[in-house]
Amino acid sequence: ATVNLNRINRYTTEGEVIIVPGKVLSSGNLDHPVVISALDFSEAAEEKIKNAKGKCMTVEELVNENPKGKGIRIIR
Repeated sequence: ATVNLNRINRYTTEGEVIIVPGKVLSSGNLDHPVVISALDFSEAAEEKIKNAKGKCMTVEELVNENPKGKGIRIIR
């Protein structure tokens, strides 16, 4: 599964933590900071997320930080 940044931007709010069960692609813009955990990121998507003051994480990193999964949304 792939998810573009425009979808993430449309369905999230500032500071949210989301997980993408696939790859995040760079189509669109991100105008607020979010924490995104995914199986993979395109290089351009990572850059746009960091430019929006957001954070990219692997799924494993998110599980280590938040083992109970509280406050995490899934975007597909």
